[in-house]
This record gives sequence, C-alpha cells and structure tokens, in this order.
Amino acid sequence: MKKLIVSVGLSGAAMAQIIAAPAMADDSTSTVIQSNTGNEAMVDQTGSLDGASSLIDQSGANNLANVTQSDSGLAGVTPTNTSEIFQTGNNNQAYVIQNDSAQSSYIEQSTDGNFAEVQQGFVNDGSQDTSNNMSRVIQAGGGNNTAYVDQIEADNVESFVEQLGTNQIAMVNQSIVGDFDHSDVDQFGDNQFAEVLQPGDFNDSFVTQTGADNRAHVLQSGNDNYSRIDQGMSGNFARVDQLTDGNTSTVNQVMSTNGTVNVTQ
Repeated sequence: MKKLIVSVGLSGAAMAQIIAAPAMADDSTSTVIQSNTGNEAMVDQTGSLDGASSLIDQSGANNLANVTQSDSGLAGVTPTNTSEIFQTGNNNQAYVIQNDSAQSSYIEQSTDGNFAEVQQGFVNDGSQDTSNNMSRVIQAGGGNNTAYVDQIEADNVESFVEQLGTNQIAMVNQSIVGDFDHSDVDQFGDNQFAEVLQPGDFNDSFVTQTGADNRAHVLQSGNDNYSRIDQGMSGNFARVDQLTDGNTSTVNQVMSTNGTVNVTQ
C-alpha cells in the first residue's frame, strides 16, 4: 500500500509533485509539508520499490527539494530507503537519489542559500546490491554552504557533514569500491573547503575546520587507515594520502596561519 501525505499551508504559493507507479511501488510513504511561499518538492518513488519513506518539510521560502527512490532490480532485495529533508531557511536546494536497500539520508538546511546533494546505492541495472549507507548533512551558520556526498556502489559507509559557517564547501566521495568507511566533516567560520575520497575499505576520516580560508584534502585508497585534520586560524592547507594499509595520520593546524602539510603513507 502506498501512502501519500501532502500539507500545503499557503494555497497556490507552493508546489508538490509525487510520482509513485501503482503497478510497481508498494508500501512506500511520501510526506510533504509546505508552510511558506515559493517552495517546490518533487518525490519519485517508481521502480520495484518496497518500504521506501520520504519526508520533506519546507517551512522556509523559495526552497527546492527533489527525492528519487528506487531499487537495484535484484530479486529478494527490500529497499527500505529513508530520506528526510528539513528546509527552515530560504532559497535552499536539496537533492537525494537512493537506489538499492537500506539507504538513509538526512538533510537539514536552517539558513539561506545552501545546496546539498546526496547519491546512494547502485545504478538501477540489477547487477549489484549495495546497502546500509548513511548520510547526514547539517547546514546552518551564515548560509551559502555546499555539500556533496557520493555513496554510489558502496556498502556500509557513513558520512557526516556539519556546516555552521558561511561559504563552506564539503565534498565526500565514498563510491566505487569503498566499504565500511566513515567520514566526518565539521566546518565552522568562513570559506572552508574539505574533500574526502575513500575508495578503500574500513577507513576513518575526521576533518574539523575553524577560522577561515582553510583547505583539507584526504585520500584513503588503502584499507584500515585513520586520518584526522584539525585546522584553525586562517589560510592553512593539509593533504593526506593514505595509499597503503593500516596507517594513522594526525594533522594539527589549530594555532597555525598559512601553514602547509603534506602526508603520504
């Protein structure tokens, strides 16, 4: 049984579009709540989909939310994908694409001008099952933050992005062959940039940026690696490449200005 709940607080001021194919989508739930002007929500739950859940709550103005949920086409796979988007700020955009089973995405945009994109699972060709991926994006602070999370073709990966400043960019890529990876990016202050690539397995990455104008790059193509980067003040650059297995790296630039660190393991 498909369930659709739409609540629009201001008639004619917002738009909700829901797609759920009756012949193929079962036990899926979509809830859209709009209580301000100029909001747009689109939910596509087509495909051989069971147990998908989507919640979009737009209490700010002029926001866009787009959710697509489908499965891999593999027999015996129950997707049970969940997506939650909360837009209390204005002029925000959130995009979520979920394939396969047990994908979880949470996006919260409480300030203005933020952008978030999350992709989870495998392409819908029935060739592979990818499951148990989780993404959480919090965008607050001064606004105009950008977050990209790519968990395509991955299993059991986690990504946490928290942007509490202004003009932050976070890019997390856990796709292709990465399994059981964990990434945590926390950005405070202004004009921070963080990029985390985890094509290996069982890797942990932690990036914390305070101050302003700091850049952090992490590549974990090996397995069982640990990386931690802490940046404060301003103008710092850190790059950590963990190409082999079982490495540990800790970079502390909290009290540094215009510092540069390059680590290769």
